[in-house]
Amino acid sequence: MQRRIEGLIRLAAPVLDVVLFAGEQLSRVAGRNQVDPDPPRRIGDRDARTSLAGPPDGSPAEPPVGAV
Repeated sequence: MQRRIEGLIRLAAPVLDVVLFAGEQLSRVAGRNQVDPDPPRRIGDRDARTSLAGPPDGSPAEPPVGAV
């Protein structure tokens, strides 16, 4: 029984190596599109970004430049 299992592992090893290699290459390509995180800001910074929901005071956000 042990010989059969070891034989199956020897047979499957090259296929698994190819799968691991392909996964590594795919993760490298996918990782190129990641956005770098924002640098840390100090509490009270006036240049702090507003959230995607809009400014915290409830006033409407200004439309982006070039928006119609």
